[in-house]
Amino acid sequence: MNRFIQVIILYFTLMISWSTSAQELLSYEFLVERSRTYMTTNYGFFMENGVRLYAITYTTPDITGVLDTASGLIAVPVRGEDELLPQLIYQHGTVADRNDAPSLLAGGYQLAEAMAGMGFVTLAPDFLGIGVSKGIHPYVHAETQSSAAIDMLYALQAFAELNEILLNDQLFITGYSQGGHAAMAVHRDIETNLSHEFTVTAAAHLSGPYSISGVMFDLMVGDEPYNFAAYLPHTIRSYNAVYNLFEDVIEEVFDDPYIPALRAFEAEEIDLFQLNTTLLQLLEQNTGNTVVRNLMREDFVNDIIADPEHPLRQVLRDNDVYDWTPKAPTRIFYCEGDDQVPFRNSTLADSVMNANGAEDVESRNLNSDFDHGQCVTPAITNTIVFFLDYRDISTSTQEIVDFASPTIYPNPASDWFDLAPPDGLTSVEIVDHFGRTILYREDISGRIDISRLKPGIYYVRSIYHDGKGGISKLIKQ
Repeated sequence: MNRFIQVIILYFTLMISWSTSAQELLSYEFLVERSRTYMTTNYGFFMENGVRLYAITYTTPDITGVLDTASGLIAVPVRGEDELLPQLIYQHGTVADRNDAPSLLAGGYQLAEAMAGMGFVTLAPDFLGIGVSKGIHPYVHAETQSSAAIDMLYALQAFAELNEILLNDQLFITGYSQGGHAAMAVHRDIETNLSHEFTVTAAAHLSGPYSISGVMFDLMVGDEPYNFAAYLPHTIRSYNAVYNLFEDVIEEVFDDPYIPALRAFEAEEIDLFQLNTTLLQLLEQNTGNTVVRNLMREDFVNDIIADPEHPLRQVLRDNDVYDWTPKAPTRIFYCEGDDQVPFRNSTLADSVMNANGAEDVESRNLNSDFDHGQCVTPAITNTIVFFLDYRDISTSTQEIVDFASPTIYPNPASDWFDLAPPDGLTSVEIVDHFGRTILYREDISGRIDISRLKPGIYYVRSIYHDGKGGISKLIKQ
């Protein structure tokens, strides 16, 4: 059997009409099914169901506006056949090369899988230049990161029809790191241009470089050491491919000692992370530090600092994604100790969006010491809890499926709490906002002792004999 099951004459089988500039589902392939046991073992107590994973291909415009074939992953919850499920866009973070893709069960696909484990039909676009898509990956390019996701969202509607997956009209959006930038871009575009077709229910943007022309530019031309040097040439090369700023971007922008490594990356002889290791070693040898501005020719650096209207500076502004006004409830989660994406991206987005009149936008520092990698778990945990406050799953008869947690009282609590109703309760698990299990009890005959817990916010998952239950927030005083 071919790698993909070809979907032939989709227009006639589904009676769907799209314009020639729009998207189309081309193919899909079942990859693997995960059991609920697998999901809870690997992702923790939030998981409610098993998951089926599919790779799909679909059409979307490339950086020149010509239709291209793109790929992505769809993660489908295994639940009741008559349930109408919410949709979720997950935008992945920076990957090593074109084969490091969600559709190939790489590229951070696990976060999409985990979201499906909570009942969301989750799509994870690979992005242009990754997976089956040819050409350069337009890294942190807001327009194509957004269009790849939106066109995959349209393709999801056709995929769901073919596979008898029932969708409701809820739409959630999230992404981490590069995916935070990409999630912000698609959130903005849907609410600005496609509100007549989709309504964003809630969005959580995680540790993203939202201020390309401000916070990230200052990092690019500043004097502070930075251990992720490869992000700079990756970004400039990508923008040059889109905007045609230079005839030979490597020769015109970068200093001679670094050109061989950049040529090797351009030829796909080394991946992004190998490039980063090489550039850091060369910077240390040549300059005694890892200040990334030293990768670039001194005259070029002086030019872009002196001229706010330099073509590159204009392009950077084109890819900022924070100066707008979200309508949906929006959270911007970050860690102040982030060593890859400065937390000021998040606080700036918060302040500008609220100044613009956003009704429900809030940024939150999840840990002052955590770096970029350490911040993933608390960011995802907080996103899950935030989304569950808004998620609805209904049956085909429009009856809401009851996943409400029992009431915690008292709440806030000091030394103990009770759950109501207690009848049929089989287990209680408490986790902190980092996703760590703090307490687990199967004997629910009396009050739950929390006297040894530190003050803070916790989440309580309760399970009954019939398998129902839910998650509640607990404040420990």
